[in-house]
Amino acid sequence: PWRKLFWFASASDCRLPGGLKRGGLSERFQSPMTVLSSSLNVSRPFLNVLDELNIQNVHLGISLLVSSGNGIFPKRGKNNHFSHRHGNLRAFISDNVDLGGILPRIPKRSNRPDAMPAQQPQFSPKQVAAALSASESSVKRWCDQGAIPTIRTVGGHRRITLDGLQEFLRKTNRGLESPQALGLPIAKPKKGGLVPGGDDPDQQLFRNALARGDEDTCRRVIWKRVRGGDVRSEVAGYLVTDAMHGFGQAWNCDQLDAYQERRGCDICIRLINELRADLPPISDSAPIAIGGAPEGDPYQLPTALVELALREAGWNAVSLGSNLPTDSFLQAILDYQPQLVWLSVSTVTDPVAFVADQNRLAEHINDEISLLVGGRALTPELRPKLRYTAHCEGLRNLVDLAAMINPISGM
Repeated sequence: PWRKLFWFASASDCRLPGGLKRGGLSERFQSPMTVLSSSLNVSRPFLNVLDELNIQNVHLGISLLVSSGNGIFPKRGKNNHFSHRHGNLRAFISDNVDLGGILPRIPKRSNRPDAMPAQQPQFSPKQVAAALSASESSVKRWCDQGAIPTIRTVGGHRRITLDGLQEFLRKTNRGLESPQALGLPIAKPKKGGLVPGGDDPDQQLFRNALARGDEDTCRRVIWKRVRGGDVRSEVAGYLVTDAMHGFGQAWNCDQLDAYQERRGCDICIRLINELRADLPPISDSAPIAIGGAPEGDPYQLPTALVELALREAGWNAVSLGSNLPTDSFLQAILDYQPQLVWLSVSTVTDPVAFVADQNRLAEHINDEISLLVGGRALTPELRPKLRYTAHCEGLRNLVDLAAMINPISGM
């Protein structure tokens, strides 16, 4: 087709734009026949490249050939043919043709409608067949039938994107037998099984439903016991504490994943907040209690349970959350002017720093404020180094101590 184009050009009186040279020729050619005669020895691969680029403009086609003598394209090799030592001619032309604004720039392939999308992993039918444990011919047939969304390369080869493959797997309910064939990680087997813990059927039902993310079942277990007459905070503490201990054991045995533990904690926080919202309004004259977990302790459930227990006992209790710096504790004490402060300690990463911060907190609390501490991290070796009013072994013990500190009428 290009030879026909050049013959057509030679029969016309068209001229090339000025400023183009080939060797020692003048700036403006007298006739395109000069270009034609000099282009007859151009290699067939180069003509194929121009043909594939769909160049329709006569001047553009001829100018591309003429420009080869000015160093814009790879130099000629033996027998006056273009050398391929500079790489792929198709890519070279697509990326570099811009003759000073004289000729229109050839758009890059990535701008074409059928171009392969950037930043999208692509796989050949052979790779996908290996990952699916299927034959390559089957994958190609699925591609041609539209079952697997497919794109085509510049050379017409099938390519399957990761999104297209995932869509095919979703629609056909298939899985990858060998994801490593595509450079994808091997999926771990689904973790599950029963979470260890107490023998109470309600505890078993609650913690296993919590591991599955079954929030409705957890809610039914809690409210069944509350409506049966049990104290809200004691129900929550009884079920949640057992579940969290079981989660810890399951985690150590690699029976639970991190997301299951995080999800379970979020569910428990929501359930505790529901129990708190169901309590009768707190009296304006109720004594104030504040507390939380110290800096470095990320656990929210223990301090949320303390807040629930104290509010159920008639205190105007406010949990300040977890991982709270000592200075923030002291500021909250100034703002709230509480009668009671609690410190829930589930983990201690730096015992020396923790002891120093806790004693600083105790020093800034006046004698009218009681400081109650508790939590699994307060070991018998650590407690003698701390300053506090009382140590609590559990929620029931804390509520009893709070009642001794400030008896509330009607409780």
